[in-house]
Amino acid sequence: QGSAPLVFSHTATPGAYVLLAVVGYGHDSGCEFAAVTYGGEPMTPLGQVHLGATASDGTLGLFGLANAPGGQQTVHVTASAGCSVVVNTVSYRNISWAALVEETVSGSGSGPNALSQSVKPEFGQPVVQVFANRGNAVMSALTGGTNRWRYPAGTGAGIGLAISEATAATVFTADLDGHDHWGALAVQLGRTSIAEPMRGSLAPTDRFRAAVQQAKIGPINDIPRVTPEVILKYVTDLQLLGLL
Repeated sequence: QGSAPLVFSHTATPGAYVLLAVVGYGHDSGCEFAAVTYGGEPMTPLGQVHLGATASDGTLGLFGLANAPGGQQTVHVTASAGCSVVVNTVSYRNISWAALVEETVSGSGSGPNALSQSVKPEFGQPVVQVFANRGNAVMSALTGGTNRWRYPAGTGAGIGLAISEATAATVFTADLDGHDHWGALAVQLGRTSIAEPMRGSLAPTDRFRAAVQQAKIGPINDIPRVTPEVILKYVTDLQLLGLL
């Protein structure tokens, strides 16, 4: 933690996917992030959310880098002038991509399960979920999935950050021992090789079908059907090739 820019190191396996979660508070002004690099390579912005749904209460951002260089590397984060920042990185082997953040939640509150976000991983692959809070409350009692790292806040700039993961449908929660503004986001990761065993379909069928229908593909504006005529042609062609 500290005032931006921040420089620290992270060690990853060559070719791993590196995620960086950062939360910043501009002391009643907005906090934006730029020049986020890993080993000198720019990291891709995956998404962000404002704590308490208000930019002046803080911003939580997520960045990613595929095929990261191995060994110990320098991480550099630049934020708006005067921002207090908490940041950390996690890395994953056999992961080649991360989707852009689609699921974010924000609010204000206190007590048990004050922070909450539901996730539903696809492809049997991990979803990385991040909580952040800003104020004087301590974040504790995280549930759901596996927690990888937690900075509880309650001191200094009063910024908390927690990084967790899950491979099954999960509700992530955390307690706050006082009233705070908070935000949460989650990102889907994908495996390097589809040849590895996996549960479920390779692609989310409902989303694929909705996209086909929206694009009005084919005469029925839906996923094309395999007709009896097409099946007969396949069989005939295989017979002509001597394969049947």
